[in-house]
Amino acid sequence: MAYNVPTFDVKKITLGPGTILLGPYNPTAAGGTPSVDVGAVQDNATIVVTRTVVPILQGVPRREIKAYVAREEMRVTFTGIEWNLTSLFRAVGGGAAPTLSGAATTWNFGADPLMTDVALQYQHVTADGGTVLLRLWKCRGSGELNITIPTDTLHSFAYTFVGVEGLSDWVNAGLPANGKLFQLVQTSFP
Repeated sequence: MAYNVPTFDVKKITLGPGTILLGPYNPTAAGGTPSVDVGAVQDNATIVVTRTVVPILQGVPRREIKAYVAREEMRVTFTGIEWNLTSLFRAVGGGAAPTLSGAATTWNFGADPLMTDVALQYQHVTADGGTVLLRLWKCRGSGELNITIPTDTLHSFAYTFVGVEGLSDWVNAGLPANGKLFQLVQTSFP
């Protein structure tokens, strides 16, 4: 008999990548679930939630009696390996709509003070056929785009999207007061 073995559910252990879907953010139109994936990506996507906590200290010696969250931030970062100009446009967060002339699609950037809102969904299928979904109701590109063009490996495109407080979910339903930034959904098969 082994000692110190924790209780676990192997159906909740998973590995491997997922699919990242981006779409326009449109809170007034039902059915706005992102449905276009960003294409081929390198191995890792990173999802970071940061809550800046302000402790309330009292007494001597000082001890924490309460804490409040003063800032909340959500970032999704991944690296694409396709020249997907739609994804590049969304990562920068602004620019002119593309123009099409024959086989050429032209994207223009610069001198745009507004940021473009998008919706993002990360979906991962587990080994047992379940899913894990991360939904950023509303987000924006970080405004920074890093394109690496090496001579001996794949070109790569580092993307970062920052969560923004949403008005509604993607079917125009209201969001709870403490659930306006993102949602995690896990489904599993018995």
